[in-house]
Amino acid sequence: MKKIFVKRIGLTIFLVFFVSPASDNYVTAGDNGLDSNPIYELQGWCHSNAEHFFKIIYNDIKETTGVSLKSHYNVGLNKCLVILNIENNTEYGYLSVKEIFNFTDSYLLGTFKRDKYNNTMFSCYVLDKICSSEAGWDTLVKPYMEE
Repeated sequence: MKKIFVKRIGLTIFLVFFVSPASDNYVTAGDNGLDSNPIYELQGWCHSNAEHFFKIIYNDIKETTGVSLKSHYNVGLNKCLVILNIENNTEYGYLSVKEIFNFTDSYLLGTFKRDKYNNTMFSCYVLDKICSSEAGWDTLVKPYMEE
């Protein structure tokens, strides 16, 4: 649990200092061969910087058995959203964590955590909505990742 907290602090620091859309550290349409459509530019910026963060924060963690990332630029919200799926063997059990971040503004929107060995759920919410299962969390997250 402590390492996940440290990773969140790392995410915040990374986002504040390195991933501002106004900085020179983002991908533009010209960089990736797409048309000069602003949506493509923002999707490219979102994907590129989310992957960059992923490589910095999660590459060297030994006990993490699996980490995956899905990024999406939400046009309606004008935000880059990122879902991290983390599978972690710890001294406390086999922890499965899903987190959705507002990557643009650097804050956590929601979390789903459970111990896969005994199927004990620790946390399940997205913003002010509480869920009772992984399927419930997926349902709450789905609209954010589709628009």
